[in-house]
Amino acid sequence: ENAKDVLGRELAKLLKKKGTLDPRKILDELQVSDAMTATTMMAKFQDAGLIWERKAAEHSTEKESRFAFTDPEGSLRGRDRCEELARALRQKWPEAPQTPLETAKIKDNLDVGKAALEAYSRVLQGRA
Repeated sequence: ENAKDVLGRELAKLLKKKGTLDPRKILDELQVSDAMTATTMMAKFQDAGLIWERKAAEHSTEKESRFAFTDPEGSLRGRDRCEELARALRQKWPEAPQTPLETAKIKDNLDVGKAALEAYSRVLQGRA
C-alpha cells in the first residue's frame, strides 16, 4: 500500500515536503467536525506514518542503487508529521473512539501504560 492512496496525493506530498508545516492549518483545512471523522483521519495518519516508516527502514537495509526512487528523509519527515497530526487530532477530540492501531496496541499489550493513562484522561475529560 502507498501513503498517497491513504491520504491523497496532495496531502501526502505536502507532508513529505521540506520546510516548516503548521499542523493547525492542515487540520483546519481538513474540516474535521466530529469525533468519528477525527477517528477516521487519525487512522489515516497512523496508517500513512507506518507505511513511510516501513519504506525508510527498507531503504536503510537495501544497498544504494542508481535506480532507487525512494526518499528516506522525506519518508521519515512524512512519518513524523503524520504522528504529530494524529496527536493533535487526539488532543482536539479526546472523546473520539480509538483507532484500529490504538486498539491493536492495547490488545497486544503494547503501550499499556500509555493506554491506561489515556483511558483515565478520557474519564476525567468526560466528567469535566
